[in-house]
Amino acid sequence: MGATVVVTSQAWQDLSEIIDYVAKDNPSAAELLSERLLDSVLSLGRAPLVGCRIKGFPNVRMMVSGRYLILYKIEPAQKRLLVLRFWHSARDLGKLRFDL
Repeated sequence: MGATVVVTSQAWQDLSEIIDYVAKDNPSAAELLSERLLDSVLSLGRAPLVGCRIKGFPNVRMMVSGRYLILYKIEPAQKRLLVLRFWHSARDLGKLRFDL
C-alpha cells in the first residue's frame, strides 16, 4: 500500500526542536539527522506496516530511526499516513501526548 505522508504540526515542532538541540554542538550532524529522519518518514509511505504497534495507543505505530522513534497513524480509507511525533528513545513514553 502506498500512502501519502502527512507530517502533523506537532511532529514538525518535535523535529525542529531535535535539530536545534543537535545543531548547538554540531550543525552538520543536525543536518544529517534531519535528512535521515525525513528519509525514514518517506519510506513509511511506501511500507506503512513496517512499524510495530504501541501498547496503550490504539491505531498508533512506531518505527525506530537511530535513537529516535517515529510515531504514526495509518488512515487506510484516505490512503494516508499521519506522522504524529518524533521522540528520542531515551525519553519516557509515559509522557508522550498527541491528539488522535
